[in-house]
Amino acid sequence: MAFKDQLPRISTIVAQIKSKTDQRGDYAQIRKTIETKQADYNAITALRKAITTRFAALGLTLASVEGNIKTLDDSLAAIKNASTAAIAAEQEKKFNRAYNELRSELETLNKSTVLGDAENAINMTAGARESIQNASARLGAIPETDALKERYSVLKKGLDEKLGGLQQGGGNVTAADFQALQAEAMLLKKDADTVQPSWQKIDVTMIIGAVVVLALIGGGIMYYRKQKAQAERKVVPLQKQQ
Repeated sequence: MAFKDQLPRISTIVAQIKSKTDQRGDYAQIRKTIETKQADYNAITALRKAITTRFAALGLTLASVEGNIKTLDDSLAAIKNASTAAIAAEQEKKFNRAYNELRSELETLNKSTVLGDAENAINMTAGARESIQNASARLGAIPETDALKERYSVLKKGLDEKLGGLQQGGGNVTAADFQALQAEAMLLKKDADTVQPSWQKIDVTMIIGAVVVLALIGGGIMYYRKQKAQAERKVVPLQKQQ
């Protein structure tokens, strides 16, 4: 009887077998989740690197993705350390939310022309600034060059605001925003390249007025000469008659 009491009960054995089976099942599920999420992580970080490299070329950082990147790092680490499939599944949900948001933002940036347009706006604004500097060196501090500098300040402020918005993400800055800045920079550069002091500008109205005056004077002289010639012809016959 004592020997029988020392034998494990069948229910206990079954419970132990089930526990071991569940543990193996959890382990297999966790390993599968780790493999899937690690592949997703590798893909999204490669895309992030490509986009941030393009940002860095413009002197920018992609600050908007940092929050989701941290969530991916933390949740993937938690999945790898999970003791049960349930814990791993909960962390997987956090990973997936951050992953989907991040992928959407990065893919939108990758497909859009916004970075190319931003680069063009930066370069064209720099070109306008150089032309203004050349005009100031050529003409000195005159109202015309001061006005160009004021326009440049407004342009540069607008560019900085759009670049700041681009770094923060959210889709609030579009390619059209930078295209508008390009147009303004192009016009400003043209005006800077052709600017002249106001005293050197010849008013078209003054030219027309001068031409009219000269024409009137010329016409008056011709009329006077004509009248004088006619008067002389009348005097000559009278003298002959006398």
